[in-house]
Amino acid sequence: MAPALTYDEALAYLAQFINYEAHLPVSYAPEHFNVQAFAEFLQTLGSPHLAFPSVHIAGSKGKGSTAAMVAAMLSQAGLRTGLFTTPHLVTIRERTQIDRQLISREEFAALISGRRDSRALRIIEFVNGA
Repeated sequence: MAPALTYDEALAYLAQFINYEAHLPVSYAPEHFNVQAFAEFLQTLGSPHLAFPSVHIAGSKGKGSTAAMVAAMLSQAGLRTGLFTTPHLVTIRERTQIDRQLISREEFAALISGRRDSRALRIIEFVNGA
């Protein structure tokens, strides 16, 4: 297993992957994107997406705002919430929140350190799966 990364090293590691959020070399089409590869990656993590109830918000506009409002309503109802959104505005840590608290720099670095031995993934797959 590779040695643990610092937060800055984890960011540098992620920067080596193609960032399809910034550079879209092909159109979104089934023949260009392999959902099965991401499903297999989730299996290597123990299929965490099946371990809890969730709300998946999709569409072209307003997903982040809608997700933040749903998380706020569920929190007010007394539920513990996790929120994942992309892209981030200031720090990549904004993408992963539990009860509106950003993932810490140390937790982020540890998650990335623990996934470096995985096969190469596009940055969106890597960060979603981390």
